[in-house]
Amino acid sequence: MCPDAVKEEVRVMYLTRDAYPTFRVDIDVLFGKYLSRLGLSTTIVARQEGDKSPGTCSDMPTILHSTGGKGRYLKSLSTLFADLGAVFQHAGGFDVVQVRNKIFTAAVVMWIARYRGAKFSYWMSYPYPEDDILRVSEQGLSLGLVRAALTWLRGHLSRILLYRFVIPASDHVFLQSDQMLKDVAAKTRLDPSRVTVVPMGIDLEEVERRVSCAVPDVDGRMIAYLGAMERARRLDFVFEALAHVLSVSPDVYLVLIGDCIEESDWRWLESKASSLGVRERVIKTGWLQRDAAWSYLEKADLGLCALPDRFVFNSMSPTKAVEMLALSLPVVVTEHPDQGALVRESGGGLVTPYDPEAFGEAILKLLNDPSERAAMAKIGNRYVAETRSYEKIARGLYRVYSDIAAKRLGDEKAITDS
Repeated sequence: MCPDAVKEEVRVMYLTRDAYPTFRVDIDVLFGKYLSRLGLSTTIVARQEGDKSPGTCSDMPTILHSTGGKGRYLKSLSTLFADLGAVFQHAGGFDVVQVRNKIFTAAVVMWIARYRGAKFSYWMSYPYPEDDILRVSEQGLSLGLVRAALTWLRGHLSRILLYRFVIPASDHVFLQSDQMLKDVAAKTRLDPSRVTVVPMGIDLEEVERRVSCAVPDVDGRMIAYLGAMERARRLDFVFEALAHVLSVSPDVYLVLIGDCIEESDWRWLESKASSLGVRERVIKTGWLQRDAAWSYLEKADLGLCALPDRFVFNSMSPTKAVEMLALSLPVVVTEHPDQGALVRESGGGLVTPYDPEAFGEAILKLLNDPSERAAMAKIGNRYVAETRSYEKIARGLYRVYSDIAAKRLGDEKAITDS
């Protein structure tokens, strides 16, 4: 249960791309817990899928809707109309209407929000237009002819809409990383006073009160990967590195904590692992609750974070390295604008080029040096606590929303005086 919030001062209506209950910690924890304590009241607008997950802090007010129609695109259209109706009906009671990663929705909602007297902000955590285009390029007709065509069309249309209209017309824009800021600035007009970068963080209170869960024993040393495994992330790179590690130290197991959204992606990964001769040393847990996933990380000797050098990934602020360092788990990561800087500055692990042999050598180096791992665990944990705590991130973010709300009140006063 979230702590009681103080007197509400700023009211935010938050439309999310994801279903409720959310698994996004930067919504669930940042808004539902720490910003709430400071006096920011957030109401989530989303489609409902299932009940609230145990252990989450999703006690935020909600405006939920079910999705009508059959099929992926009819459901999306139904969700769009439900979002528009919710904003038209309720936006007058909020200081800020915020849309996260829903480009077509944002293009309409911003005008409804302003008509109802609210400011509009757009939260971009991932370059979805480029992701659509990449998915079609990577998977082609394996998606099916109709889905591939519609995904390609959505990617190109949403890219035009996002960079030429939504971002320039927003009252404020929230971006995930400094690299995303550079990427967006290269594509559109940006007023620095209307942009805030919010990297991914960690809830240190949850880390402190985590509950240990049973984790199966393995007959050897454990390295762990945590997160999504879609084909675009090229997890076969980690399998290639594992093959190099096993050629030197055959007692190592790779635990994959997470799963693929598309079943075809896992079949593809299995075939890659089999062809490299590492399938028997790979354990996939599937999606787990936070405490269970963290229990695997606590038992591991080393954490892995590998991302290809691609536009869609370079602008991300990956959560996993932050979580691992907070749990005192040293990491090996590939070069990346956010996670590379994080690991270098923290001293909590090693950064390598996107090369499987170099990645494998870094894994071996730390596996064979327990004292170095212990030192990295200590300083990495301390660095994350000082720089990526959601409690600290929330303080700065609350001031931003307060300023947006103050501008709304100033606009109202100007209209009244005129």
